[in-house]
Amino acid sequence: MQEKNIQLTKNESNMQPNSLHIETNRREYKEQVTENLEKEVVAFLNSNGGRIYIGIRKDGEVVGVDNPDEMQLQIKDRLINNIRPGILGLFDIFYEGKGKLLNAHFAKTLDFLTVDGKYNQLAFLFSDKNSISIRVAKWWGTDKIDLRENEEYGECSLIKSMQKVLDKFDIENVTFARKVGIGPREERKLVDSKALREAIVNAFAHNDYTVGDTPIFEIFANRFEFTTYGGLVEGLTHEEFFEGVSRPRNPEIMRIFKDLEYVERLGSGIPYIVSKYGKEIFKLMSSVTRYAYMFDEVIETEETAQTTPKTTSETIQKTTSKLSKNYPKTIQKSPKNHLKTTQKSHKTIQKPHKNHIKTTQKPHKNHIKTTQKSDTVMADIQNNPFISLPDLAKASGITVNQIRGRLEKLKKTGLIRRVGAKKGGYWEIIQNDANTE
Repeated sequence: MQEKNIQLTKNESNMQPNSLHIETNRREYKEQVTENLEKEVVAFLNSNGGRIYIGIRKDGEVVGVDNPDEMQLQIKDRLINNIRPGILGLFDIFYEGKGKLLNAHFAKTLDFLTVDGKYNQLAFLFSDKNSISIRVAKWWGTDKIDLRENEEYGECSLIKSMQKVLDKFDIENVTFARKVGIGPREERKLVDSKALREAIVNAFAHNDYTVGDTPIFEIFANRFEFTTYGGLVEGLTHEEFFEGVSRPRNPEIMRIFKDLEYVERLGSGIPYIVSKYGKEIFKLMSSVTRYAYMFDEVIETEETAQTTPKTTSETIQKTTSKLSKNYPKTIQKSPKNHLKTTQKSHKTIQKPHKNHIKTTQKPHKNHIKTTQKSDTVMADIQNNPFISLPDLAKASGITVNQIRGRLEKLKKTGLIRRVGAKKGGYWEIIQNDANTE
């Protein structure tokens, strides 16, 4: 629970300045009450809390106050009357950060009042204290089976919640660095940063809050997924939606977002997303809109191509030497057959040995085609069944999220399985008849 205390120091106090009595980000000294008291209290409320001491100089020397009881009543009256549902202080802070000031009529200007002068639902959404819950779920795999994190960013102003979600996804949208030839390293992220920001801001701006639902943000091993409630605005066609026709569900929210520069230009977000990921990522339902950004697999493919310049036979020989008998023996035999057939005539190459056809053209249904990325993961697991995800990612030169995606594919094809819990468990390469013949 946050500390938000104001303490008064009497003249006869025994409090003396020492090393503990210096100002910090959670302790502030005032010789007397100032005009900015409310704003300083709100700043503490919007952070991790703190204490304001009145009657102490900045250097820690106690000067006290003459009538602490009367002053305490005055302070209490000011805080009750001048800080209304946390809204005024919040907007002062956010708007001043953009070089804008709000006057005493801000609530009416921003449409926060009903016809009879009471705060409406919009004011509730932007209040520092509310019951709005914003969820960010992170899953281990590519489906909703194994939950890794479930974070709540709600019960505060919509702006504050949105900024927390933006910060969270900025961290999750990790950067890849790759080197092509002798040139400089190229950096790319899992998804386009601008498109990611547009998706989050749009989810907050266009969600239908009247039904009590809030936008949902999810992180999978291979994608970021966003869900908003309310469907398309009445009268807006699918084609108009993709073309960026501006018909916001919540124009008052969009106005505030634009004031605070979260929105660059009305109607530009969806066309930009479509230009990057296409229309097919959207699933437009009657009451729900859902879409996902798949992680940039091009980076992974290009990295593999640049780091494996060897011939096919060299790659197969090096990879199979690391694998034990648990890995298909047909693959281990393929280099020998390959060398044998390539030494024969052109006619022989057109009609390779039947064993070669069997090993290359008719793999078992559970067998993944021999590629550098799957072989590397299998080899690392074979060498150390207890290897961690970060170590697997480091060995493959990719991110932990991409390693999870590869492991999911290997599990679905029946090549590996996880034994035991996440912590203390291990990976096992599955043996079957097709792999041991």
